[in-house]
Amino acid sequence: MMGIRAAIINILNGSPYQTVPRSIGAWIYREKQTEGADSMIDLYQQIKGSVERDSFDFAESELNTLGYHLLRSARVDDAIKIFTLNTHVYPKSANVYDSLGEAYLKAGNKELGRKNYLKALAIHPADKDLQLRIANIR
Repeated sequence: MMGIRAAIINILNGSPYQTVPRSIGAWIYREKQTEGADSMIDLYQQIKGSVERDSFDFAESELNTLGYHLLRSARVDDAIKIFTLNTHVYPKSANVYDSLGEAYLKAGNKELGRKNYLKALAIHPADKDLQLRIANIR
């Protein structure tokens, strides 16, 4: 949000400004919300490899937010695919494995839920909340 504010202030002051990248996750959802995750992933990869890339925000949180939106919308299989993509794009992030683990648990797959929680814990071993969640998988 700070980028938008700074751009507006600079525009009003007649100063140079940078355009603020659009949310790739929100844009993909708007474009492909009635289609499955495979179509969303194709669009993500198409944009990421195009000249339009610089006009979008490709932060880790973008795919995570998209995945959670799908998860809350009871599109668990689609969420798992988006979270899986995020583990490939950001393999050193505990958060992406944590999210994937949560989605697998919601799908009823305790084995893959635990496996991904353990990957997250390997990256961030001091995470007490994650340790507790792993211990509570039955």
